[in-house]
Amino acid sequence: MSIIDLNTRHTKDYSVYEANRESLHSFIYVDNNVQFDKSSEDILILTVGSDYEKNAQKISIPTKGIVVKPGQSIVLHTEQKIALPQNVMGLITGLGCNIFNGGFISSGKIDQGFRGVLKVGYYNGSSQKVTFKKGSIIACAIFFTSEATHSAQGIESPYDNAPSYSTNIRHRIIQFFCDNWVAIISLLVAVIGLFIPGGGQ
Repeated sequence: MSIIDLNTRHTKDYSVYEANRESLHSFIYVDNNVQFDKSSEDILILTVGSDYEKNAQKISIPTKGIVVKPGQSIVLHTEQKIALPQNVMGLITGLGCNIFNGGFISSGKIDQGFRGVLKVGYYNGSSQKVTFKKGSIIACAIFFTSEATHSAQGIESPYDNAPSYSTNIRHRIIQFFCDNWVAIISLLVAVIGLFIPGGGQ
């Protein structure tokens, strides 16, 4: 098992990832904000996305950020959407910028074939409040080549039916409507109500 050089093995083109997903020459898909640790291009920096979780509920992070008080913990969604091929697994770990400030990251494994937004647990072990905004650095990820793929071992990957991340505009629009259909229908009903006599009163 060896550490993957992300400089040569990552792609922003989902079709390249998909075409080589079960190949020995596979690629790791990262959709945006790809930045490496200053010390090594084997380490992907993970930044805070638009959402966090509290009591198992997904909540949008406000523009001013989310404050984590001393002794509190939070689950942050990453800004990066990642898709791993069948012969790659990953590890999430902390960075000095948070560790030296009393922050603890919940290390975790990224499974072979994983596709989605990563969820990173953070615990504020300091005596000061910590604010996270979209784009704040939270953790890092390292990726390893596996000896065998799930399919080669006869194991069905739980991510085989996970959503795709296409760079195609049409697909992104369709995916947006699928992800937000409840809010869109509510908005349409409200707008229609304005045009019905007595509906705006």
